[in-house]
Parts: sequence; C-alpha cells; structure tokens
Amino acid sequence: MMMRSPWAALSRGGMAVKATFVAVVLIAAAASSFMENKVESSTNESSMQSLAERFVNDASTPTQKDQEMTTPAQLRRLQENKRKDRKKATYDDGQSMVTNAAAAKDCTSQFCQKQLSDACLVEYKVNNGIPTTITMVLVCEGSRWVGIGFSESGKMMNSDAVLGIPGTAPEKYRLGGYDQSAVVAMERQRQTLIDASVNYYDADDVTVLKFTKIMKEDGEVEIKPGKNTFLYAKGIFEDLNYHQERDLFELNIPKVDTAAEVAPAAEESSEKKRKDRDKVKKDDDSAEDPSAENQPKESKRKQGRGDGKQTLAEQFASLGPIQLRPLKDLRPNLSPPVPVDDEFPYPYPKIRFTEWASLSHQTREIMKENFGYNKGNWNALGLNDNERMTCSQLTDAQRQAIQLLGWNCDVWDCFINHYKSYNAEQLGDKKLLGHVDVVRSAWVKLWADLSEDELQSATRLCFTEFVWDVGYLGAS
Repeated sequence: MMMRSPWAALSRGGMAVKATFVAVVLIAAAASSFMENKVESSTNESSMQSLAERFVNDASTPTQKDQEMTTPAQLRRLQENKRKDRKKATYDDGQSMVTNAAAAKDCTSQFCQKQLSDACLVEYKVNNGIPTTITMVLVCEGSRWVGIGFSESGKMMNSDAVLGIPGTAPEKYRLGGYDQSAVVAMERQRQTLIDASVNYYDADDVTVLKFTKIMKEDGEVEIKPGKNTFLYAKGIFEDLNYHQERDLFELNIPKVDTAAEVAPAAEESSEKKRKDRDKVKKDDDSAEDPSAENQPKESKRKQGRGDGKQTLAEQFASLGPIQLRPLKDLRPNLSPPVPVDDEFPYPYPKIRFTEWASLSHQTREIMKENFGYNKGNWNALGLNDNERMTCSQLTDAQRQAIQLLGWNCDVWDCFINHYKSYNAEQLGDKKLLGHVDVVRSAWVKLWADLSEDELQSATRLCFTEFVWDVGYLGAS
C-alpha cells in the first residue's frame, strides 16, 4: 500500500542545524560505544514480512482505544505490551517474528533482520542492478530522531551517516571529526538517497528511518560484500544533545550478480536473437495487412506465446528497471533535452523529465499525494512502483491526477511504463511485439551504438537518449 508522505516542509537552515547536532551526538555516542563495547557478530535475519515493513507500508494512526489511554502508567503498560507482542508475533505461515540464524536467507530477495537492542532493530536488503544498492530500515521505539552510520574498520573519523529527523528529509552527512564544525551535510549532488523517509508513528511509539543507498559511490565509505561495520543512534527530538541509545553493529552483506553480468549471457545467442527478431518483425508487418490470407498468421503468432511462456515484455522487464545505467553515466549536471514531438507517437510529457526541485509546488503535491513520489524516486526514472503499472492498473484518483498534468493513458503507457507491463496480446494489438523484442535485445547497448532499426523501435516505445543512457535527473 502506498504511504502518503506525512512530513511538513521545514526551512533548510533549521534542518541543517538540527541534523548537525544529531550527527555530533551520533559520532560521539558511537565513539563511546566503540571503547566500551565489542561488536556483536551474530545476526538475526528474517525472511517474512517484518516489523519494519509493517510500519513502512502502513501509515498508522492512533486507534480510539489508544487515544483513551491517556495516563502515563497506562501508556507505559501499552508500550510494554506492544513490545512483548512484537517479540512473540507470528504470521499466517506460523513463522515467528524472531527467527534463528539457521533460517537466514541471502538478503537479496527479501529483507533480513538484526535485533540491535530491546528497542531497536535494523532490516536490510541488497538490490540487484547497476549500480548495486542496499535498502535499510531502522525501527526504534520511543525515539524521535535516528541515524545509521557507515565506517571503515570501526573508525569513527571520516565516516558517513544518514540522519533522519521526523519532519525533515533524511540526508547524507560527512563525519569529519568530533567537533561540530567537522560534521557537514554532503554536497547536493551527493544526496543520492532513494525513497528516503523518516516517520514517527504515535500509535505504536516507534520511529522508522528508511532509505536506499548506492553501495559504492566515489569519495564515500563503500559498503562491500562481506562483513561491514555500521553504527546507529537514537534520541529525543526535543533535546538533540541527549541520546537514549547508541552502538556499533556488523552486517554480513551478500554479493549479488549485477546487470553487467547480463551482457555476456545476452550475447551468447546473438545469432538466434537476430533470427527471432527478424521473424517477429516479419510477423508484425504481416499483421498490418488486413487481407484474409494474413489473419491466420496473426492468430497463430498470439497462440504461440501460450501458457508457461514468459512474454517478451516480461523478458524485457527482467533486465531491470529503467534507471541508473552504468555508473559513469550518472552525470548530475546533465539535463534531458526536449525532443521534437513528432519523433514519438504521443506528446512528450516534459514535466516527467523535469528535476523534482524545479517542479512547481502544486505539481510536487499532486505527484506526492497520488503516487508517493519524492526527490529520490522522481529523479531516478522507473524507480517508483507505480511506473511499473499500465494506466489501466492505476486508481481512478491517479488517472485524474495525470490528466491534471495534461497526460492521458497513451502518454503514461508509452513514456512512463514503456509498455513493460503489457502482455503479449496487448502488445500484439498495438503492433508492438517486434519493437519490444528489438529493444530487449539491444538493451545492453548505449544509445550511440544502436542501429537504425533499434533506434526506431526504441523511439516507438518512447525512449529518448537521456532515458536510455542516463535515467537520472541529477541536481545541478
């Protein structure tokens, strides 16, 4: 379920002051913990829907029963009962919320979980793609600000951190030392967090920090496969100089196959792909002929993609979301040129390819309210889950929202979804099967290396050079 963004915008100056204090507390706390505590090596990983996912996916509101319990003693009992219930919680499959390490999964297909304390837990999942990213969720009871840090060999100096204060957007910080002046927010072009949010849920008395981070970024602490040292801290929003809890912890990060490894496999049967592509294109040309002699061929072609066979659209989509191609192409100062409308079958939706910060306040509110867009999943094309849906799969409210922007379903399906979610029959009806197959085969290439036929098919699916090669609306 898509969660509405509940935070209200604060001034950047106020955010910077608060976040700087948080960072100072974070590194000071972690330094103290490093001297006093050893890093636990055991992890507690979970393969089911987790506590963190429940809060991330469900914008909790206080129940009437919660609102009636107003005395401090009653609230303490309520919180203690919730803590006990969560530790004992089971789901329909009978799996306990607290699993043992023997049941741990690879942490790439689902979230793994580590209990940091009685009041905090962290969840993480490594995402396949170029570049490789990690999604982290920190859930802490009773806190109002939280943070996760990244360090090399347990050293606090020159480490990085993601700090989250409810009411502001989480940001990346450089922890250059213990003095306040050495703790600074990273440059704007380095604020590359994806789907970053921090929310306080009053009914459950928990704060949830969630973000997706590129694991290897130039000039930053790299998150590598194998053991990595992290730190966490939580405090009280009204008094940022006081921290309730802090510690170091280790996670064993799995290695994933990257999209770069798809290329050799894609080239192994290049001759077969060319023959298949030529055959499908020939079928498409025949399908456009309304004569009776060609009708059976169209019908046979549709039936040939029967049960148990992956559609071309599904194969195309399996190569990964349409964003973040090779890391060298993430040029933060590059803005997409506006193409000529007659290059495409439908009007070019310039708004979708405008950087988040440059959109009007009204447009941002429409997209945030109806689609859950934020800076991260707007600037990284194809990252928002709604972009993996066809227009017919959107809600009525979402379709009304895109109409306010001057779009229609044809524009959405072509420029936003690129027909990735169409099945073979739908693609056939639009005479797109051949184009999808060509694009799927050419996906590992850069735009400049595409043939004329490949360029024609890519344009028919509403790709531009910018979307194909870059896919990220970087901040200048």
